[in-house]
Amino acid sequence: MCKKMNPNNDEDEISLRDQLKKFAVKGLLGFQTILLFGIGQRLGIFEYLQNKVTISSEGNELSSINFTPDELALELGLDPIYLDGWLHMAIEFGMFEIDDSCKKCIKTAPFIYYLLVDKENLFYIGNILHGFYYMAVFQDRFVANFKTGENFNPFELPDEIKEVTQRMSAGLGLVIERVFSENCEDHKDRLDNGGLLLEVGCGFGFNLENWAKKYPNSKMVGIDIDSQAVENANTIIDKHNWKPRIEILCTETSDYTSTHSDEFDVIVLNQVLHETDTKENYRQKVFQNLYTLLKDDGLLIVGEHMIPDIYAPNQAKYYEIMHKWFEVGIGSHFYDEKSFRQFIESTPFQKAELIQDGRNYFWAVSKR
Repeated sequence: MCKKMNPNNDEDEISLRDQLKKFAVKGLLGFQTILLFGIGQRLGIFEYLQNKVTISSEGNELSSINFTPDELALELGLDPIYLDGWLHMAIEFGMFEIDDSCKKCIKTAPFIYYLLVDKENLFYIGNILHGFYYMAVFQDRFVANFKTGENFNPFELPDEIKEVTQRMSAGLGLVIERVFSENCEDHKDRLDNGGLLLEVGCGFGFNLENWAKKYPNSKMVGIDIDSQAVENANTIIDKHNWKPRIEILCTETSDYTSTHSDEFDVIVLNQVLHETDTKENYRQKVFQNLYTLLKDDGLLIVGEHMIPDIYAPNQAKYYEIMHKWFEVGIGSHFYDEKSFRQFIESTPFQKAELIQDGRNYFWAVSKR
């Protein structure tokens, strides 16, 4: 007979009440929040609210966004009965509250604008919620793949899903840029003074847009093999009138390396490596090309979640493991710290340093 053991010996024993609260209450609340947000996002409700934002008299603080159900129904072409049901539940779950300042008005609850409406805000979590909403939408295909081992082709996913995942990656890219700017002063100064930056796997251009705003004096190139993503990225560049400072190309890394002679001060690989072909020799060739494209004293920034082995001691890597689960259906292959170092040793690069700031980190890879 197996001996019953508490996996957290240094903590109080978990009770039945604790488990009920976790799975019956918190689980239900979490799922309904994701469902409510996902539906609201697809209906255009949160985008509509973003356009209604009002600034307080101080000019630096956002006020609540108020509206009426009739207004939403009219402006977005929504059925009033369905909308009433959605709003009632959204109020119950704390997204909105009744606004007593006007007749039959509703307003966003405190901080909801930052969390669920403003996509540019550092605290915006809508992309994560929206991503898991789509996992629920695709669960039939997901369950079938459990039996067959097949993967989704990420290039065949609907545009709105690809945009959500791209925005999630760009959110991680914002964090990486902050850690980079605080820890890599020399390369930051180069970008501030006209240095060259290349983003490999730039996708829809959301991450490159953030870097371009932060370093307006630098010249940047983004490359990706998804023609539709490149088209979207070029739309962003045109919107900001950034050409020719920023260039977006639809090309393989190998093709770009063979047709261009530029060497870059900084190369960014943000949440891309785990999605490339899982064969080590393919990834090694990619890094050989990156080695060629990087200046001798340049810096390769690799933003990758390090995923511990399932049997490794608990390392509080919730977001990393969530990322693995989120992308298991497209065949992504992640590294842990040890295996990534081993991979770098198989490439021409000589040094890989894990730059950390609390729970945030990236790999600083260099030639020497």
